[in-house]
Amino acid sequence: ILVGLPAADAWVSLFIGLLVLAGTWGLLRDSVRVLLQFPPPGLGVEAVREALAGVPGLLEVHDLHLWTLEGRRAILTAHLVLGEGVRWQEVQCEARRRLVDDLGIAHVTLQPEEGGPCPDQDCSALRVDAAPPHHHHH
Repeated sequence: ILVGLPAADAWVSLFIGLLVLAGTWGLLRDSVRVLLQFPPPGLGVEAVREALAGVPGLLEVHDLHLWTLEGRRAILTAHLVLGEGVRWQEVQCEARRRLVDDLGIAHVTLQPEEGGPCPDQDCSALRVDAAPPHHHHH
């Protein structure tokens, strides 16, 4: 109004609003991912399965969970079924190397399973989902 443009105030307000929206969009998107317990962007369960598929001595992967707490760094837990006479330490080291070094997953928790079906009732073979593990069966 001072410089003779009555609409300037409205346009400046609109511009500031758009700036705020643009700045918060990334935060909003990350928050939604965290609340819905999605894997972080650019990393899916399939990529994890492919990375683990070639680990020597590893027969199956059960109860695989992949999620994030802040929208960026991935967290993974899984049960690994080993072949006969396979040393857990070797499988764990190789699996961890592939997950942490190759895929960049920030936090990996792996649990060995003796061959055969999973002892946990709610751990069906090769079930894949993106939710964190349930802690009621420990």
